Amino acid sequence: MFVLQQRVLEKCIMDITKKAFGDQIETDNRGTFLNRIKEITLETFQLNYGEEILLLQQELRQSQETVEKTKLEYFDREQQLIINLEQKLQEQQILQLKELNNLQEMYDEQNQLNKKLQVNLDRLNRQNNELTQQNNQLNKEISNLKENYSQFEQQQKLKNQEIYEFRQKFEQQVSTNSILEQQYKSMKQEMEKVIKEMQRKNQSQIDENIILENEVQRLKWEYEQLKTKKHQESQKYKEALEQLKQKSQNKIREYKQKLKEVQNKDAFIIELQDQIKELEDQIEFQQGQHKQSIKNLEVQYKKQFENLEQNMEQEKSIIQQHLSKSLESTLNDKDREILSLFSQTQQLKQSLQIEQDIKQKNVIKFEDQIKQLNQQMNELNNEIQDQLMKIQHLEQELIKKDQNIKLLLNDVDELRQFSEQTLNTLRENQDYLSELEREKQQQHEIIENIQNQLEIQIKGSFSYKRLGEELEQRCKLYKQEHCLMLEEQLKRQASCQQEIDKLNDENQQNILNFENQQKKLKLEFKLQSEEQMRQYNQLEKESQQMNEQIENLEKQHQELIQDLESYITQYTNALSQIEELKNRENDLIQTQSKNQQIWNNEKQVLTSQLEDQKVQLNKLKQQVIISVCKQKQQLKQQLIETKQFIQNRLQSYDIDIREYLQNQIKRILQLSNQELYLEKRNHEVILKEFEIEFDRKIDQVKREYKLIQEESDIIIKQKMQQIYQYDQSINDLKKQLNLKIQEYDNLQSQFFVSDQLCKELQKKAEIDQMHSQKAISQLQEELISIQQTVDFIQKERQYFEQRYNDFKVMSERNIDQISREYQQQIQQLEVLVQKNEKVDSSPIFLKHSLSSSQGFHRSPNMIKQNYHYQKPPNYGSPTLRTPNKSPINARADKTIEELRVEIHQQKEKLSRMKLNFTESQKKSKISSNY
Repeated sequence: MFVLQQRVLEKCIMDITKKAFGDQIETDNRGTFLNRIKEITLETFQLNYGEEILLLQQELRQSQETVEKTKLEYFDREQQLIINLEQKLQEQQILQLKELNNLQEMYDEQNQLNKKLQVNLDRLNRQNNELTQQNNQLNKEISNLKENYSQFEQQQKLKNQEIYEFRQKFEQQVSTNSILEQQYKSMKQEMEKVIKEMQRKNQSQIDENIILENEVQRLKWEYEQLKTKKHQESQKYKEALEQLKQKSQNKIREYKQKLKEVQNKDAFIIELQDQIKELEDQIEFQQGQHKQSIKNLEVQYKKQFENLEQNMEQEKSIIQQHLSKSLESTLNDKDREILSLFSQTQQLKQSLQIEQDIKQKNVIKFEDQIKQLNQQMNELNNEIQDQLMKIQHLEQELIKKDQNIKLLLNDVDELRQFSEQTLNTLRENQDYLSELEREKQQQHEIIENIQNQLEIQIKGSFSYKRLGEELEQRCKLYKQEHCLMLEEQLKRQASCQQEIDKLNDENQQNILNFENQQKKLKLEFKLQSEEQMRQYNQLEKESQQMNEQIENLEKQHQELIQDLESYITQYTNALSQIEELKNRENDLIQTQSKNQQIWNNEKQVLTSQLEDQKVQLNKLKQQVIISVCKQKQQLKQQLIETKQFIQNRLQSYDIDIREYLQNQIKRILQLSNQELYLEKRNHEVILKEFEIEFDRKIDQVKREYKLIQEESDIIIKQKMQQIYQYDQSINDLKKQLNLKIQEYDNLQSQFFVSDQLCKELQKKAEIDQMHSQKAISQLQEELISIQQTVDFIQKERQYFEQRYNDFKVMSERNIDQISREYQQQIQQLEVLVQKNEKVDSSPIFLKHSLSSSQGFHRSPNMIKQNYHYQKPPNYGSPTLRTPNKSPINARADKTIEELRVEIHQQKEKLSRMKLNFTESQKKSKISSNY
């Protein structure tokens, strides 16, 4: 381009000279002519280029001032942004440190609580093992009790059979007594005949008294001897009576002891029978002596017989007095025993009232415990729901974190694009600068050629060489500065790109690690949730088992109580029936004693009545046995039905546990209240009936005692009349009675042993009930403590999760604020870049191109590039054509440093967030495990 321009100029000059001078130019005038042309060109050059040089200098100064201003503005803004960012980061770091400290404290507290929970769980496991052992022991004892009860029933059956046999023997004895009485009557008739014959003989002897006076004297002497013998015999009788008194007193004492041990009314009848037997023994003893005396008196004479009868009457009166005294003493003893029974009944009433109060208290305690269990179950359900909500919140937070990471990756991609755009703009600017340098070189060559051709040097005037040297020096300086700037920019770009690549790699690794951690955390969280559900299910199953055990124990306890009550009722019914039978037997004996004269006629009636009574007794026994068997069968059927019902209900419980528990607890409360009310009413009714029956029985006993006293006097009189008739049958009766007494004593000992067994069984049942109630209360207390600890842990967990959520929200807000601030800063930078580009696009550059085209032709490349710049190119600080987001080249290194700092800060934030998240997950793991 410049070579062509030079040729064009030379042709123009030559044409001008030819037109002006034509062919007149000679070789001599040619030098002066050329010097003149040079002067003219110098003048024109000064006129044209002087103003342009001044304008260029002014533009250079203005551009330098604008560049310095922009540098200062950028620097101030960068410092302000850095200060603001540092302040915000410091505030965030302070908040994070505070939250970390709080979280650490909460973590320590949670560890302590977890340790406490572990201790409580160990203690619960031990207690559960102990309870299982106790339950096994209770089951064994219950089985033993059932075996003992079956044995006791068998023994009772045997005793009933023995009593039946004893009654049969007693009836046989009654029949034998009737036979003996008939014999006695026959003997009495014979004795009356003998007495009549003796009277006749006495009448014959009265006629012969004179003859028998000697014999009378002899008989008197013998009579005196007999008196002495009788006196001796009376003394013996007195001693025997005293011995009998002592024996009777000793026997009465023994009978009192037996009555105290047995505490039944059978002993009274036995004592009466024993007393009657003793009287019979005394009568037998006296009968033997009286027989001898009667025989002697019958042999001797009537007077002796009358004296003996008087003596016998006296002895009878003595015996009657003795018997009356003994009966009064026995009656007094019985009255005392009755008073003692009254006191015992009152004590029993008090004990029953105390037991009822204790049961009511226990029921109230059970109700409170059931309410507490309901509350704990509700709290556990609420905690489970809270945990599920927390899990959902954590998942949402993870999703948000993923979104934030994606946004960060997008920002990194935008930064990459921005860096690529900056590199492209730098390359374009380099190409543009290279073109400018080429044009400058061409202009410089043109100027040098002009200087070499003209070779005009005027001292003190303007020289092209000096101007060219200055331009060359300036161009070299600008070139050097521009090269250095480009090299620095390239180095910085390379380093920035390397750092960006490293950061991208690190971000990718961090993202992968974060995703892996998220997956691990999700899996761990799922495992923890499953473990929690398993633990919850186990706790529910254990609670169900405990409730079932409690219900079974209560049912067993109620069954035992029902069995004991049924046994007691049966026993009392049997005793009442025995008492009625005994009363009937006493009535029969009384009728027999009153109707001795009509004995033969009423004997058949009595036998028939006895047989009817036997049949009734057998029927009653059979009815009692049948009723007992039916009750047992009914109880067994009820037990089987209850077991089936419980099994069916247990299957249904597995489906709807919570609803069932609530309904069951309500039903239990209602039933317990109703049962307590019914039990109270039943106890009150039973006590009233018992008091009424007891009073009625006492009145009956008193009446019977009075009747017995009256009838005993009559019986004694009649017995004293029958003394002479029981001579032969007494020995046999003694033997039979002794055998019967032994049998009865054996039966009493067996009955006493059975009563002791019953008492021991009752005591064992009460002890087992107490142990079971204590164990249940301990378990319920431990469940309450466990639920309280669980509630406390769940509250702490909720607090941690709330804090974590708040921290998460704060961090997201801070990130949003930082991103907004970055966007605002970027927008401000873009505005500044656009302002600088507008400043750079001034019309001076076009003017320069026009002015240069006046002196010499512009290159076609420069003409084709229709730039909108109005200012010539500034060689000191060339502008860069960048995209909308590209900063100015003078500030490229600082923006990259800012990006480095920001990326480093974001890395630190991400690392902190990861640490916080891992710590929170660890805490949630630990809390879920416990």
